[in-house]
Amino acid sequence: VDSADTILRDAKSAEALMASNPGTVITLSPVLTGNTVANWNMKNPKFKDERVRQALSLAYDRERHVQLLNNGLGNPYVQALPWNFIFDKPPTQKEVGPWTRYDVAEAKKLLAAAGAENFTFEVLRSATYTTDSEFAFQVEAFKGIGANVQAKSVDVTAWNSQWQTSTFPDTVSKGINTGSVVADGFFRDQLETGGGRTASTSATRRSMSGRSSSRRR
Repeated sequence: VDSADTILRDAKSAEALMASNPGTVITLSPVLTGNTVANWNMKNPKFKDERVRQALSLAYDRERHVQLLNNGLGNPYVQALPWNFIFDKPPTQKEVGPWTRYDVAEAKKLLAAAGAENFTFEVLRSATYTTDSEFAFQVEAFKGIGANVQAKSVDVTAWNSQWQTSTFPDTVSKGINTGSVVADGFFRDQLETGGGRTASTSATRRSMSGRSSSRRR
């Protein structure tokens, strides 16, 4: 094998590989960007009210995600825009904005204020990008604030076709993006509302956290 994508998803997988192949050398680069929990289709009116998007962000326990699904490895508050473009060290929750904290009670209040107590939406995922355990964690998080979540899995071709053309009905789990060595390559093309790459979902990543929600491939 000369090149492969996502061979190891967590520390346990790395330990198992080392045990079965003692000569394996694993190197780690600094974590500069993070993953998006979900991306909303901003063309869909149900996501226009920022209180709905804020509630869905507050529903997600990022710290528990890191502990449970990443074996404690990672920073729950690293965003899509690499932190080293803005900060001198990985940011804390307070530094990236109030909507990245975990607050079920506040999330329920926001949904009620928006008249969306029985908020229903579909979450589309591909197992190529979101594992079964990650997807289950996401769905349960949204259900935890009273949302009615319709979980749907499709193959990677169907997922990519809807993601790249911004034609998914409601929400996609995670997302993929292109890297850049300059800040503008992330912000203008991928995060800025109406930016060059995806006008319909770009606003989503900003409004989820109050600044920019995160995603990475």
